[in-house]
Amino acid sequence: MFTLNQHKWNVLAITKGLKRKSPMRIPLSGLDRLKTRNYYTVHLYFNAPMGQIIVEEIDDVSVSILIWNSDDHQSYPASIPTSQLADARVEITQYYKTNEIRYKSALRFIAADFLHVAQISYYIGYFRQSLFNTRTLARKDRAAILTEIYEEYIKSGETNFTIWAVCKRNYGERWIFHPQKDELINHHRLLLNSLCESGELAKNAANYTIKAKTITTLSQMSEDERRHKDQINQQKTLGWLTLALVVVGLIQIFSKP
Repeated sequence: MFTLNQHKWNVLAITKGLKRKSPMRIPLSGLDRLKTRNYYTVHLYFNAPMGQIIVEEIDDVSVSILIWNSDDHQSYPASIPTSQLADARVEITQYYKTNEIRYKSALRFIAADFLHVAQISYYIGYFRQSLFNTRTLARKDRAAILTEIYEEYIKSGETNFTIWAVCKRNYGERWIFHPQKDELINHHRLLLNSLCESGELAKNAANYTIKAKTITTLSQMSEDERRHKDQINQQKTLGWLTLALVVVGLIQIFSKP
């Protein structure tokens, strides 16, 4: 009974998904291009490894598929009996405007399609993005950025990064659609290039690499900050001593007969 029901759910999900079949090339960047997306990609998975399977068409008798061969990076057309869907797991990816949602089963896709999950998710995200866009994103200075790069390297061990990765770490996922996006990119590009010239970073095309000199620079920055704090504390101490001397002097003056 379960196998029979599974077959029916799989057929229903595939049929729904193919009504808005995705194009061969799916836009992954450019806000105007992303907003035109409203389609699905249907994948099949069997217990036996067969490579990545993309469903192209379905009818009562057979399912037309494309099987991706990772060795030669080519996809080959094939066909399987529709009855064989009872043994398959259906996975559907929905592309709705800027959203990309992957459903790991036929039932999840059918339920999400009925409840318009993608549309609701998109408009909630649109509202949050609109609120985020009203904020002014503060630019960080050279020392703060270098410290963050060093801390990220200590955590992940990853030496290479891009301007986009630095901005995402500082401002979150939504920065890419913020009105200040270009300003932030230009600011960070100039800042990172400055660190390259002084030897803390190296640049290779769009990638930056942290260098060992970062340790020396951060140590010097820490020492300079400590000295600055010591100077402020000394000035405060001298100020309190001066005030104390003034108070003592006034007491002596007014205590004379």
